[in-house]
Amino acid sequence: APAGADKLARASAVVVSADFPCGDEPCPVPQVSLAGARALSSCRGEVLRLDASSSTGGGIKPLSYTWAVDPSVSDFAQTVNAALRALPATSPLVQLGETSGLPYEWRRFTFLLRVSNFLGRASQLVRWEVVRAEAEVPRIAFDAPSVLDYRPSLPLLIH
Repeated sequence: APAGADKLARASAVVVSADFPCGDEPCPVPQVSLAGARALSSCRGEVLRLDASSSTGGGIKPLSYTWAVDPSVSDFAQTVNAALRALPATSPLVQLGETSGLPYEWRRFTFLLRVSNFLGRASQLVRWEVVRAEAEVPRIAFDAPSVLDYRPSLPLLIH
């Protein structure tokens, strides 16, 4: 070993308290930010998408996502929960449709989501209800960035 290596190793050792891993500051508590439809058309081929990628509080590592549906108020809960358990723990996205095994006949889901960080801190449990419309309602989605031009010297223009 190079001269002085033993001193460097001793000097660089860090002890992290299990009770206070963030030092004197409280560790961040993850916050859930969930986006997605609250209602879907009854048209065949509709895909239910939920996105929690804007959730915060992970620190230097990705958040872990625990997805489920409430079996007391959700259709096909056993099937959906099996699909949700198969997602990677770090997956902030849920996409369910007939091609992923979701029965066409579903009418209501109550999703439950809790996110946690590598320090063991967890968010509040968030509930997200999704219902399927009785009629075939068209869905409009804009798969493009919004067109918004604004400079402080100009009036706001929305195209």
